Amino acid sequence: MASPKLVRRKNILAKLGVTEHAWRGSWSHDLGDSIVFDAWDHKWERDTHGHRTRYPLRTQHGHYNLIDLQQNPRAGHRRWQEHVELVLAGSRKPRAIVPVGNDTSSTKNKGAKGWLPVAVEGHVEHGNQGEVWLCVDKEVSL
Repeated sequence: MASPKLVRRKNILAKLGVTEHAWRGSWSHDLGDSIVFDAWDHKWERDTHGHRTRYPLRTQHGHYNLIDLQQNPRAGHRRWQEHVELVLAGSRKPRAIVPVGNDTSSTKNKGAKGWLPVAVEGHVEHGNQGEVWLCVDKEVSL
């Protein structure tokens, strides 16, 4: 099966209702009723069939770590964590769009080749070590 054609992030966001320009360092987007997270394709956990199952929104290590945010503040990371708080408070539904990385073997994201034309609808679950996961309910083609 061929991979879907990659598209530009602004086109994906426009289909979801985002009308203002999303700056390059923005990793998450507030749509009023939901938060849309930029969730890298190669970072998703997958089931035995290769389907996306969950994505880390907050961890105790690696990506999206609160301690890392305090020690190495970045606007995109701070905004992401504020958006995670809105989801955890129940005032927004979690969603995701899926960028495909230039170098998926790198530990740091080096930019996106493009975005898959899908939106992930989901819910959050807490892990045993304080992590927060976006778990997939369904994927919608855009």
